[in-house]
Order: sequence, then C-alpha cells, then structure tokens
Amino acid sequence: MRPVPLLAGLVDKSIVAVNSSGDRARYSLLETIRRYGRQRLQEEGGTTRLRVRHSEFYRMTAVRAGQAWCGPREVDWLVRLRTDLPNLRTAVDHCASRPDLAGDGLEIAVNLARTRCWFFSTLGEGRHWLERLLATRDPSASTTTSTPTTSTPTLTAGALAMKAWIALCQGDNSAAETFLAECRAVARELPDGPSAAPVTYIEGAHAMLVRGDPASRAVLAETRDRFRASGQAGDAHMATMLWAMAEAFFGTRASASSARDVYVAEAEASGAEWARTWAQWCSGLVELRHGEAQRALAPLRQALARQQAIGDSWGPVWGLETLAWAVAATGDGTRARGSSAPPTACAGTRGWH
Repeated sequence: MRPVPLLAGLVDKSIVAVNSSGDRARYSLLETIRRYGRQRLQEEGGTTRLRVRHSEFYRMTAVRAGQAWCGPREVDWLVRLRTDLPNLRTAVDHCASRPDLAGDGLEIAVNLARTRCWFFSTLGEGRHWLERLLATRDPSASTTTSTPTTSTPTLTAGALAMKAWIALCQGDNSAAETFLAECRAVARELPDGPSAAPVTYIEGAHAMLVRGDPASRAVLAETRDRFRASGQAGDAHMATMLWAMAEAFFGTRASASSARDVYVAEAEASGAEWARTWAQWCSGLVELRHGEAQRALAPLRQALARQQAIGDSWGPVWGLETLAWAVAATGDGTRARGSSAPPTACAGTRGWH
C-alpha cells in the first residue's frame, strides 16, 4: 500500500493522531500504542536500525536548513526546526552515543547553530552538544554526509569555530579563547590552513568582540569573500553582518556607511526576513555611532518589531540595549533608564568606548 493512503487509514482507525493546527500537519501515536510498538521493535531487534534511519533523516533535515539559510525560506526553516527540536535532540543524542556516528551528530549540531536555531532556544544546549560530540567522535570514522568531500578536519574545525562563537555570545571569553586555540591547531590540517573561512570568521569575531581590535574589519571582510567564493551564502551573510558591525565600531563614517549599504543590499536581495531585521539594526547602529541618534530610532524599532513577529528571542536582547542608548543620546534619559551598561554586541563582551 502507498504511504499516504496507509497513513490516512491509520488516522481513520485512531491509531495515529493528526494535529493540523500549525502550518504543517503533524502525526503522532497514542502513548499506549507507542509503548507497544517500541516493545515489538525491541523484540524483533530493529531498534538500532530504526534509530540510525531516524538520525540520518534529521541529519539531512539540518543540512538542508543550513543550505537554505539567508534565503527566502529561512524563517520557515526556523519554525520547522524549533517544532522538530525533540526529534533533533533524539537524533543528536543517538549519534553522541556512538563514536562512529558522532560526525553525523556534529553535522546536525553545526547546522542548527548555522541556522541560529540554538540562539532561538538555548545557546547552552548548542554548546553542550558540540562539546559532547567533539569528545565522542572517532577521527577514523567516515560520515554519511551528503557532501562526501567534507573531510574530518574541515568538520572538526567548523564545529570548534561554532563552539567558540557560541561561547563568545555567552560572554565566556576565556572558553572562547580556548576553543579558538583548538580551532587553530586543527586548521593546520586544512587545505587553506589558518586562513580557512571558519577559522578567520572566529578570529575576526574574537578580535572585534573581545579585544576591540580595529584590524577585525579586514579579517571579517576577507572571511566574507572566502565564504562567498565557496558558495556558502548563509555563512557569508553572517560574516558580512560582523564586518558591517566592525566598521560601525571602529571605522569612519564613510566606511561604516559603505559597509552598511552593502549589508542592507545583500539582506534585501536575499529575501531573508531574519537577515533583514539585522540589516535594519545595523542601520540604526551606524546612525547612533556616526550620524544622528534621532535617525537611529526608527530602524531600531522596526528591527525589534520584525524580530518579535518571527519569534526571535536573541536579537531583541541586542536591539533593546542599542535602542535604549539611542534614546539616551537624544536627551531622553528617563525613557532610556532600562539600560545601565554601554552598548555591546554580545553579553559579556567589550563595550563601544
């Protein structure tokens, strides 16, 4: 029997329940039937095979989401990933229990970080899975990745870079420096060496957010070019965002405005709603730093409204503080009273002065 009629028959018999309240129909089993099915599966020795298939399906789901990042469907993918987070956790947990599958688990965890899924849920969880999988992985094991050219050092370096990025956004600068040193060590095995895009990305982010180094502008601009050359649009967009931020922090009015214009144009052309909200935020940031505080208010408010509309729980943390400082700069200290620290890019990083 074909899958769709078979599934419809199971729904008609109340063996499978269907929930059509969201944008996609979702199916589930009653708990008693679920337990019975799990028992029969164990009796027949099919549990391991099914868990591997389940993990592979969700690995492919995460990879597809990562490939679609910074595109017209990025918000749709975020909604889907958040809805499927229990399944994704189960898949990652199974991979983490088997050294031969830990590489597949890393692909899931890295792509969930790439799509900012962990940022919309719990940053600490993303770091936990990356640390566990990196510790579990058997370096001699091959992965079932859909991109067979991805080598073990490339995957490991990408995971270490993402782990360092999460640590930076948590304000755990000492851990970020440790992870960055590990990333540099692994990078020696990469074709591009220390100049590989994931490595230069985290080098630039660390230089900007921790050391307050104006040289971060050039590093992040180079990273952007490297990601673009390799066809990694989503990663290139993140590098563009950080480059535009670095120009706002450390550049001149002309260089900051130019970088902002590039960033806004890319975000609009992508059709990516999440990207557009950050481009608006960056526009407000540049006005606050180099223009008129009053003109920063509208884009910052618009960015906040759009982020709240798509369920972004991370962006408003940055946006509210930036907005408070913009309001204060207009002379309205009473309305800006909610913020008591200088504007920062991530919690725990250096301020702007």
